[in-house]
Amino acid sequence: MIACLCGADYANHCEINFIPRNLAARIPAEVPLEAACLTTIGAIAMQGLRQGRITFGETVAVIGAGLVGILTIQLARAAGCRVVALDTNPIRTEFAKRMGAELALVAGDARNSGIVEEVMGRGADVAVITASAPSSEPVEMAADLVRDRGRIVVVGDVALGVSRRKAYEKELSITLSRSYGPGRYDPQYEEKGLDYPIAYVRWTEQRNMQAFITFLASGGIDVSPLLQFRYPLQDAEHAYAHLRESGAYTAILEYDAAKGLQREPAESLTRKASEVSLVERVLKPHYLT
Repeated sequence: MIACLCGADYANHCEINFIPRNLAARIPAEVPLEAACLTTIGAIAMQGLRQGRITFGETVAVIGAGLVGILTIQLARAAGCRVVALDTNPIRTEFAKRMGAELALVAGDARNSGIVEEVMGRGADVAVITASAPSSEPVEMAADLVRDRGRIVVVGDVALGVSRRKAYEKELSITLSRSYGPGRYDPQYEEKGLDYPIAYVRWTEQRNMQAFITFLASGGIDVSPLLQFRYPLQDAEHAYAHLRESGAYTAILEYDAAKGLQREPAESLTRKASEVSLVERVLKPHYLT
């Protein structure tokens, strides 16, 4: 079984997919397929933290407790960081605390400043913006939350304006995070399967996928509370409507043909791989099925 990156014109809803090798990662037997469905979003969250250059013991403020934000919280905790979460929705802030945030606050509440200072001391080391907003308020909020010479990472779709005075006086670093990681939007990497040497690019988009799956396998993060609703494929329209109306984080679409699907023994997979090797060579050597 493999997890595939979506959003790159691959991993479509169909019976057979041809996936470039650098956009796929193998799923070990101990990882449920439902959990592995979050690999793409997990890679985005992981790349945001890598752009923030986080280290053990640092405090990370996550602005936006949507799906990317929740996974960012869990990954930051797994990396040994303290996490403060902020969102405009009080229900999501409560869920963020349940999912590992040491402190979860409703954005815009005037009482926040004193609480944040008490918990974070001189401020957060890094603020990761996973919110989506047409204004620059999330960036301004991040500038207030981080310490002197702190780092801000923009993952979500927000306006980038920020007070020069705030940025200058604190000498802030503001970085954007580009999707899953190095290799994104590079056709040589994504479509032709030309990997970057690990000695020079440690964490590519595929390696971020693999690292996220490793966290799932080890129990370093737990995504089961996010897997809330299931729908048969023919009810997909209702599933998307429910996501919009309820604010749920995910909806799993189930295929009738996949019911009862079991993983095959490794020797069986090896035999099948040898049987299709010629087909793979005829199609394209960098594609996996």
